[in-house]
Amino acid sequence: MSSMYPSEAGLRYNTLADFSRLLALFESPDVYELGVNEIARLLGMHPSKISRMLQTLAAEGLMERDRRTGRYRVGVRLLFLGLNSLQNHPLRRIVLPHLEQMARELELFVSWAVFSQHKVLVIDRFQVEKLPPIRLFGVDLPLHCTAYGKLFLAFLPPYEQDEVLRNLELARFTARTITTLDALREELVKTRTQGYALDEGESREDLLTIAVPIFDSRSALVAAVTAAGVPGKDPISLEQTLPYMLDKSLFISRQLGYAPVSAARL
Repeated sequence: MSSMYPSEAGLRYNTLADFSRLLALFESPDVYELGVNEIARLLGMHPSKISRMLQTLAAEGLMERDRRTGRYRVGVRLLFLGLNSLQNHPLRRIVLPHLEQMARELELFVSWAVFSQHKVLVIDRFQVEKLPPIRLFGVDLPLHCTAYGKLFLAFLPPYEQDEVLRNLELARFTARTITTLDALREELVKTRTQGYALDEGESREDLLTIAVPIFDSRSALVAAVTAAGVPGKDPISLEQTLPYMLDKSLFISRQLGYAPVSAARL
C-alpha cells in the first residue's frame, strides 16, 4: 500500500532547514495551532518525523502542545526571542525618539517598520490618547495595498521585485485596492519617483496612510515611517502632513550617514 508521505529511510536526521520550514507555517496571523498530520501534509514530510521535530521544539520552549487537542502552537520562548529581536533592532534607538515626537506634533497614529524576507515588520507604534485605535494587519501586512508594502516594494532591486510580484496575491480589501499586476507596477514606479507611498483607502476605506523612506549611508532603504489617520476626523492631509514626514525622514536618514545629493541617482 503506497503512502502520501516519503519513506522514513534517510529522514532520521532533522536539518535546520526542516525546522525553519516548520516554524514558517506559523508566521501567518491566521494560523494559531496546527496538528502533526496537517504539518506533515503541508511540508510533504512523514508524520513521525514532524512529531519528533515538534517534541524537540517543545522541549526547548519554542513550541507548545495543547494537551486536550494534541495540536501545537508557538511557544512563549519563541515569542520572547522575536520581541527581543525587535526591541534591540540597531535602528530603534535612533528612530524611536523621532517617532514619539511625530505622534505628539502630528496628533496621528505613527509607526516604523523594516522589510525582512519579503515581509513588513512593524517595530513600534505610537498614537495620541484621543485617537481611537487603528487596526493594522499585524506583522504580515499586504504589500500591494498598504503604504509600507508599496514603499518597500518600490525600492527593491528589479530582479527581487519581480520575484516578489510573481508570488504576490492581490487580494481586494476595498473598492480602491489595486488588483492587477500592471497597475501595481505603475504604482511602484510612481512611488519610487516621488519618494513616498500612499494608502488612500486601499487597505481600509476610511484611512489615509503616508509612508516615507529611511536611507542609510549607501542610499539603501533600511526602514520606513508612516503616519495614518481618518481624513475629516484626524489632522492628516497630504498638503500639511507629507512635507513634515519627508523632513523627518531626511533628518533620520542623515543620522545614518545618508547624503541627500545621492538621492538624484535613485
